[in-house]
Amino acid sequence: MISKFKDIVGYEEEKEELINICNIINNRKELVKYGCKIPKGLFIVGPNGVGKTMMANLLIENIACNVIKIEENDYDTESDFKSYIKEKFSETCDEEFSIVYIDEIDKMIGNDYENSLNDNFEKSNVLLNEINKYIDKDNIFLLLVGNDELRIGRSLLRSGRIDKVISVNLPNNNEREKIIRDYISDKNFSKELDIDEIVSLTKNRNCATIKCVLNEALIKAYIKNKKEVTQEDVREALFNNINVRKDKNINLDKKSLKRLATHEVSHAVVLIKLGEKEVSKISILGNGDIGGYVMSNETDRKLYTLKNEEDRIAISLAGYVGEKLYFGNVGVGSVRDLAFARDKARDLVRNQAYFGFDKLSSNDMSFDTNPKISNRKLTRMEKCEEKLLKINAKKAKKILRKNKKLVDLLIEELVEKKVLYKEEIYRLCK
Repeated sequence: MISKFKDIVGYEEEKEELINICNIINNRKELVKYGCKIPKGLFIVGPNGVGKTMMANLLIENIACNVIKIEENDYDTESDFKSYIKEKFSETCDEEFSIVYIDEIDKMIGNDYENSLNDNFEKSNVLLNEINKYIDKDNIFLLLVGNDELRIGRSLLRSGRIDKVISVNLPNNNEREKIIRDYISDKNFSKELDIDEIVSLTKNRNCATIKCVLNEALIKAYIKNKKEVTQEDVREALFNNINVRKDKNINLDKKSLKRLATHEVSHAVVLIKLGEKEVSKISILGNGDIGGYVMSNETDRKLYTLKNEEDRIAISLAGYVGEKLYFGNVGVGSVRDLAFARDKARDLVRNQAYFGFDKLSSNDMSFDTNPKISNRKLTRMEKCEEKLLKINAKKAKKILRKNKKLVDLLIEELVEKKVLYKEEIYRLCK
């Protein structure tokens, strides 16, 4: 059980900010004498499973004060909510410092626009009214936790009610490595485990999911009566975690398997040769309604250029282009790829001035999703978008032709093994 901020793996900046808040509140009397105002509230926001609630609870544990917890499940009807909120805020007193703690606040009240259309509008007003009654007191601190800042009305999050917002994001490469190494340090995992591969394969996974996967690998090793967890156990656990059915494409005929392999390998080779990201996995064992997929990872902090964004069009079109090169026609599974390429081309032309400022569409941040554009200008925009798609289709085609030997090797291996991991992929790339 985590009892101190230092026990949280990663998230150094977030922990430092939380420790600062603890110190501010615990030394509030001295700070007030110095002329400082104590922050009125904190909102910890981020996706599920990243440890927001754990951080909030640690904050509370490190502050000696009265805690008033408001929970959605503590009332039955909308009318009960009003009396429940009033009762909770009335538990504060002038003599004692209190933290009013609301977890999953976005689920409780939703956003302003949605609230105006449903019963949650009343809940939002009730909460704001009670906050306004007590917020001027120096002995109350609001602690809110939620998944989506945009779903909460700006009136609640303005300075004077919530003075600080800490965003807790999905762990980056470095943080995932720390989480993995910390978890396996005292357990029966092989010393030969490829941590870099696991870091790559767990991209966009939260802390809870990473630990769940590693625990499942432990269980699999125990069931198999193995002395230690191997890389294959971790791969299998990751495979099961994204609900991939291993037999999804097993019964396809050989030509169909080769078409799938060609499509995915084409994406991977163009991605590798453009140097955008590191390919960590190529699979033709489908995920849901997807016949196959390529997993990739990238450096954590990168300032993208328009050229990088253009390359993403070539990568997206590569599967379509590869099928056409090898089979003379294209299967029906390229809908997502084509839609992504089209949208990216449109964004580059209309919003990023890729072909000049005269192609920019109205970008005044208005709520009009269909700004008025003359037919002449619209035609010019569309021609530029089409040009961008054709340029990048040719780019993908050139890369695939130049690297035909590599493409052939990867297709052959993928048809046979169904899944290729980073080590196998880059061994063939040499």
